[in-house]
Amino acid sequence: MNQRQIGVAVAVTGLLIGTLGGLVGLQAVGMAAAEETQSADDIEVLAIDDNHDLDDVEAVSTYDSEGVADAELSQLDGELTMATSKSDVGVDDELTPTDARNNFLRIEYDEEFERTLRIHVPRDYQTPYTQSHVGSVTSNHTAEFSPVRGGEYLEVVVDVEEESDIVLPLQKDSSISYRAVEWADTRVEVVTGVSMFGSGDEWRYLDGEELAEDAAYELEGHPDDVAVQYDAERSDPDETWLNAPKGEDDDEGVYWFIREESGEETAYVVATEDESPNVRFKSDATTVDHWYGEARDAMQIPDRITDILDDGLGGIL
Repeated sequence: MNQRQIGVAVAVTGLLIGTLGGLVGLQAVGMAAAEETQSADDIEVLAIDDNHDLDDVEAVSTYDSEGVADAELSQLDGELTMATSKSDVGVDDELTPTDARNNFLRIEYDEEFERTLRIHVPRDYQTPYTQSHVGSVTSNHTAEFSPVRGGEYLEVVVDVEEESDIVLPLQKDSSISYRAVEWADTRVEVVTGVSMFGSGDEWRYLDGEELAEDAAYELEGHPDDVAVQYDAERSDPDETWLNAPKGEDDDEGVYWFIREESGEETAYVVATEDESPNVRFKSDATTVDHWYGEARDAMQIPDRITDILDDGLGGIL
């Protein structure tokens, strides 16, 4: 592990320690809950998506300055509220230690029709993440969270049967970290005139069909500026982009390397399996591009610990 990787690991360790207990608790609740499924053939799915005023600049500005913003829904009789405090979404319960780590989404549904609501919350309010069986703090409803539209929105899916007042907790840690990076980038750009996020070089994507097994795919750009990442969630629709290993490595199904020819260095990526993970790369990457890949890798640690515990308990039980 190089110095940059060590720095990233140290930076995220505090966050991991603070949230690991919550993550394990969430999984325990999810394992204890019976996964009851219901046929959706006769249930209407109302795709509200981003067709609400929380997606307006004025609402985002109000939220940033006051910590709360609301919007009436045009597709049905109801209202949405995003808040940083539980009291701003109509919950007067005594604060708990976990409340300080949550934002809150309130869904006021004032109709009697049974349907599934699908709502997209802009990342201006909440960095998207995946979580199942998110329980309302005011009712028996549960919701499903997932990133959509390239991570620009958090999709919230919840079933309703009658008039309901639903308040869902959202993990504030991810939003705080995202906003901290944005703030740091703004300060750096003011002082130096250069953004940490670079000149806007876009990720270019390679799927498994483009990466023939053991064939080297040449990457544009100088190797010092290149970033190569692979999707660690091959069988999951959610994408988890981690930095690809450099040098020969068979563990992840893909790696990249540098070859020098006639005094010039060129970067190549190689798949080591027939069904290799999808790959993306940037020819002019920034420090933050590399940092995100390493931070995501570090955030896998709770899941790895849980897997180890599950395997161990399974052997004991």
